[in-house]
Amino acid sequence: MMGELMAGERIERQARALWAEIAPGLGYDREGRWSLMKLKSAPGQERGVLSVTTPTGDRLVLKLVVSPRDPDGFARRIAIQRQLSDRMSPIEGLFAPEVLWADAERQAVVMAYVPGPSLRRALDYADFGLGARQDLLHRSGRLARCLHGPSVTTRPFYPKRHLARVRRIAEDLRADRPLEGPLEGPLDRPLEGRGLFRPRRFLGLCAYLHRAGRRVAGQQAAFGFVHGDLHPVNVLDAPEGLCVLDFTALQDGFQAVDLACFWNRGSASLDPEEGAARGYGGFAAADVTAFEEGYGRRISADPAFEFCFALRLFDDWLRLGPPERAEANRPELLRLVSRADWLQDKEQRGA
Repeated sequence: MMGELMAGERIERQARALWAEIAPGLGYDREGRWSLMKLKSAPGQERGVLSVTTPTGDRLVLKLVVSPRDPDGFARRIAIQRQLSDRMSPIEGLFAPEVLWADAERQAVVMAYVPGPSLRRALDYADFGLGARQDLLHRSGRLARCLHGPSVTTRPFYPKRHLARVRRIAEDLRADRPLEGPLEGPLDRPLEGRGLFRPRRFLGLCAYLHRAGRRVAGQQAAFGFVHGDLHPVNVLDAPEGLCVLDFTALQDGFQAVDLACFWNRGSASLDPEEGAARGYGGFAAADVTAFEEGYGRRISADPAFEFCFALRLFDDWLRLGPPERAEANRPELLRLVSRADWLQDKEQRGA
């Protein structure tokens, strides 16, 4: 906790010094009221997102990456962000924040501030009658379609490298050896502790992934621009429409990965209401239909999506760690187990 506090103070000092240098060139006062919006502080990783409110009431966002150092990668992200903002600007109700200033060498960017709750929170509000849930999900599907853009092609999908990793982790779990971390974590560092929550169910998911992998191997799948971390926290329900934030991908990829991320990272906001008819993954059927209609394609019938959906479950299960740590996230664990069971039940029904 103390380390995070110190990192936050350090990031804010750097942001203030940088702002004092660049503000006049952007037409703003050097003074401002600062707020730390987001902080990532871990070994080898330190970055922050801050907002600054100027004396005239303008509000902007400054993102600063202290480590790791990757100016070339940062420059590519800024170029993609600008392209995305330009591409989405003519589309009513969908947009990406405008880049006002950026310096790849200093790994800093200033963007327009976008007000509004995250899509996750907006979906929660809708459950209390403060919004139209299906409209939000229809627009979310439309946003994903716009993101994936006009340059979509198809490529054969081969999951061999993923399945090799699934096999290694399953073998290590059976032998009670330390497990590799999830794909988004440091791959050279194993998980702390041993075992996983409900290991037999996890091994059942591993076996399912091998069967799903055989079904999809060599089939054509949509390939093109991907966000890399598309989920309801990285989308804002702004007054002007839905705004997409914080993409991580630097190259094209299989777009089913984005869609699987969206549906698995919604947490409680995508849980079905009591008594609601169930659709793909155990989600509310009306939610899935609304998203698919906005996206313009029935993704739930796509074998590549089904494999990527299961693989995301696999990685999220790993991320929660051994039982003693995972219990702190019991609702999320039960969601993962329920979705994995749903996939296997669907397979047994031949649906």
